[in-house]
Amino acid sequence: AFIGDTVPAEQLALFEELPPKLPGNALLVSHGIVKGWHPTLPATLSVEALGPLRKKLPHTLFISDDMQMRGVLDVLPLAEACATGFAAGLDVIILGNNLMRLSEDEIFSMAATLESRNDLAPKIARVAKRKA
Repeated sequence: AFIGDTVPAEQLALFEELPPKLPGNALLVSHGIVKGWHPTLPATLSVEALGPLRKKLPHTLFISDDMQMRGVLDVLPLAEACATGFAAGLDVIILGNNLMRLSEDEIFSMAATLESRNDLAPKIARVAKRKA
């Protein structure tokens, strides 16, 4: 869904200040599109949206909304969207809407694609910290 061309600084400040003060230090990322960040990608998939937040919140756990929602699937196929989300800065990807509709081959293909990434160590560390 299109949110707007920009997000006002006072609203962005909430995303920068609030997560570290909450139990779990986590941020759920929206599938909304902010054209000032990226003209076609939702925030969940946009390094332009998540990159600056990651720099300000290096220890915050970034969690996607359900990646099987229309806001994502209208833009990219599921496997590509998951890989793009990880590359953009997500630590945890939620697949909860229609998981049973995926074939076993599709699930293993997505897992193989994500396991081949070379930037998983910090993501795993942020998740492990919450599990400790």
